[in-house]
Amino acid sequence: MKELSWKSKSCQFQNLCFDTISHDFVIFASPEQLRLERTLSNSSLTFFSASSSILNNYVSISGLNPKWARDTARMEWFHKLLDVKHILAPDGENGGVYELPNDVVMLPFHSLAGMNVGHLIWDDWLPLYTILEIFDHLDQEPLFIRYLLKDGPEWASCDYHKNVKKCASMMSKFLPLLGVGDPSSFNKLWTIHDFNFTAGSTEAKGGSAKSRYICGQNGLAGLGMLTDHGKNLHGWRAQDYVTSHNSNRGGSLYRFRNYMMDNIGVSTAPLQNMKNSKFKIVFSINSSVTGVRSADFKFQSDQLKKLEKKYDMEIVKVQMSTLNMMDQIELMSTTSIFVTVCGGGAVSAAFLPKGASLLVFFNEYEGLKNSPARLDWDMWNNLGYIRTHWLPRVQRGTLEIDYEAFVMLVDHELDIISHL
Repeated sequence: MKELSWKSKSCQFQNLCFDTISHDFVIFASPEQLRLERTLSNSSLTFFSASSSILNNYVSISGLNPKWARDTARMEWFHKLLDVKHILAPDGENGGVYELPNDVVMLPFHSLAGMNVGHLIWDDWLPLYTILEIFDHLDQEPLFIRYLLKDGPEWASCDYHKNVKKCASMMSKFLPLLGVGDPSSFNKLWTIHDFNFTAGSTEAKGGSAKSRYICGQNGLAGLGMLTDHGKNLHGWRAQDYVTSHNSNRGGSLYRFRNYMMDNIGVSTAPLQNMKNSKFKIVFSINSSVTGVRSADFKFQSDQLKKLEKKYDMEIVKVQMSTLNMMDQIELMSTTSIFVTVCGGGAVSAAFLPKGASLLVFFNEYEGLKNSPARLDWDMWNNLGYIRTHWLPRVQRGTLEIDYEAFVMLVDHELDIISHL
């Protein structure tokens, strides 16, 4: 539907500018652009869609998340269009602009639930990477600017008072995955209200800067359906399994994984390059603060000792939240089999090497109307570089056959891995 196209649209803008006073993003229109806009706005015009017109180019300023954004219509966004004459007088109050280097691309975005690592990576970082890839700007320096809604924050946004500190901490920790900042220090992401820009030397002669506009040759926006789940709820509802959002996306998801790891200097080598190492089986214990999704995997890890005579293997049990980001990702990069419970605690699995196996436990009655909750099933099932298996957590007493099947599955996966 035309009225909803903004949710799925992504756009590249030429000469996108940021107004440091009004905190708006603007584009200065040429006479040709203004004439086009006037014609397209004529009510007598037969339906005619031009991709260079702002009349049809509303986009979503954030990755849409139906669980965290109660009013997704608030994410509909577009830049302001101003007559280029507004800045042609260099000595006027608004005259001139500051041009960023040509290799810088501006990316305004709004964050929903960025205080949760899973949502931060899949609803913010993945869409930002994807839009850079779509328009072939991965070789340029991204300038991420967090956009704050004009009429107050959504309850689950990073600007809601209860989330501000959590978001700041989470973004600081994981910004280096986007190539911003240093993993060993605190990293701050500019917002439209604290954007800091210095033109030239502060000691230069000639008085203070006059222009209020900072412009980049290229700008990108429109993250709506670029998340890992699209319009679905990650697997909470039966209807979430009817269609797949990530079909044919495996290659891009693998490049996203390598992009993040390259940015922090961790090896992206496939598992077959580690044949001289032990097969590392990692159990992510107590990975969730949600009680029904917390597990110590004691019985499962004990059962795997049966395979020690057959394979040169190492069993690691770790609470991932006790490790810093670098240690988590380095551990995952050399893991053969990762065992976890689905949810935010499983996000580290995205950094598994090509050829590895992921064993995801889920609760059969945690979803809506006591349905199975295979959270993030659509993403894990479409990561073409690993093999994903879904295992139910038996709620009414675990049977011996479950442990036997678990050991046989691990045996099968180790056999595959040993022949890579």
